[in-house]
Amino acid sequence: MNISRHLCREFALQTLFTWFYYDQQKSAKQILEALALHYFHYEVQDLLFSLAIVEGVENHMESLRAIIERFAPEWPFEKISLLDRGILSIGIYEILYNEEVPDVVAINEAIELGKKFGDEASPKFVNGVLNNVMQHKEELLAS
Repeated sequence: MNISRHLCREFALQTLFTWFYYDQQKSAKQILEALALHYFHYEVQDLLFSLAIVEGVENHMESLRAIIERFAPEWPFEKISLLDRGILSIGIYEILYNEEVPDVVAINEAIELGKKFGDEASPKFVNGVLNNVMQHKEELLAS
């Protein structure tokens, strides 16, 4: 089944929200597998793009958190909503670690997730953080 990358990002965000909410007690992959069958009504093999995102975020969570803290210094990580954490994590992961997705597409997709799932401030907040990440991409990848 051919599922759009946009929809896969939505599934990835919902998975990461659940993963954050339950304090990462299970792996993000386990959560995606459960949600895929019982909530999304897809097989996991149909959601390989979602799986790549959630596993990538999980594997890089320590560095993603540090980047979020660096580029959103006025917001302590714990004060950022779980949805915005997920959106930022997906966007930063795609900018830094997914060469198949152009940076501007990653930012635009994250903004769209913010419009759909976040509060009214989410799109602007996400745009500001991710544009700064994109501007410092080479430095971040070198460190």
